[in-house]
Amino acid sequence: MAKKKQKIPEKKASMTWVYAGIAVLVIAGLALYIYSGSTSDNNTNTSSGNDPKGKIPTVGKFGTMNKLSTYEPGKVKITEFLKFNCGHCNSLNSLMPALKKKYGDQLEITYKPMLWRSVPKDLPFKKSMEAYILAERMGKGEEMKDALFKAMFVENRDITSELQLGDIGKSVV
Repeated sequence: MAKKKQKIPEKKASMTWVYAGIAVLVIAGLALYIYSGSTSDNNTNTSSGNDPKGKIPTVGKFGTMNKLSTYEPGKVKITEFLKFNCGHCNSLNSLMPALKKKYGDQLEITYKPMLWRSVPKDLPFKKSMEAYILAERMGKGEEMKDALFKAMFVENRDITSELQLGDIGKSVV
């Protein structure tokens, strides 16, 4: 009797290897694209106003920053630009004590009051910012900030009124 030869299936290339090869090529292409884009951006001279991509504003007053970095290893520094009539700023203000408690001396928070001069409804709040700055200079900035947010959002007081701001200031000092 003759034995039948068993057919051995041919080994086909696994699709996994094909997909892996394509993925490597795509990643290499993206890396090359990103790298070439970042070097051309770093070589542009933006200080003289040359901006080939048009991303830097050309209208307004600009100055150079000569201040050295205040980086300290292991420390997180937050600069919060706030408005006392801003609900988001008020919400963030209520979260800051928990952050301070959790991170202690590793966290440094600086508050910068601001207003949009182009938004007419913000202009009356300039006095509340001035009151905060004065209190900060006297070492009572944190208390005044909390008092202004409380007056605005809890007590519904008019913090654009100099009379109200005077009362708030007396409660802080």
